[in-house]
Amino acid sequence: MNRSECLNADWQIIGMEDGTRGRRLAYIGKHREACAEYNVAPSLEQYQQGHSQGLKQYCTYNNGFGLGQHGKYFNDVCPPELIGDYQIGYQRGREIYSLNRSIKKHEAFINETHTLLEELHEEAHHKENLIIHAKTSNIDRLILVKERLELQTEITDCEVELAQLEEERNSMVNERNLLRKRYQVFSQ
Repeated sequence: MNRSECLNADWQIIGMEDGTRGRRLAYIGKHREACAEYNVAPSLEQYQQGHSQGLKQYCTYNNGFGLGQHGKYFNDVCPPELIGDYQIGYQRGREIYSLNRSIKKHEAFINETHTLLEELHEEAHHKENLIIHAKTSNIDRLILVKERLELQTEITDCEVELAQLEEERNSMVNERNLLRKRYQVFSQ
């Protein structure tokens, strides 16, 4: 805080703003330090009143839900009479956050598996071209046919794995969407 802010401070409003941001009551110490050089001391009583009002806005189900859903840490600043809904919201938001992380991991695996499948298909196509090439000897054709069959097994295994990954991802997406609906209905 600068000199003008310290001299003209409405400590109740400053306390409310700090409470709304989820800052602890002890945050007044920062203001005290900033204003000490101007010989201004914050009004603890006014700051506490404002801080208490700010916490009523901060300690809500929706705010806890939003913090949890975005992977933010649990800010344990709420008084006992306000913590219930805030904590429930936070836990539910974290549930969705965890699902989102799992979905992203599955999508990364899906992308890797798609890339691998493309490479296997290209290799199989290359072997097919070698098999039918006029200059390929009969012994080499037999080896290439065997290698092509092995590649087809890998392709099939890869396609099965891809289908499983996509099914798991879709299931998680459906679960997340259902939870969002259920949890948002609760908050209204």
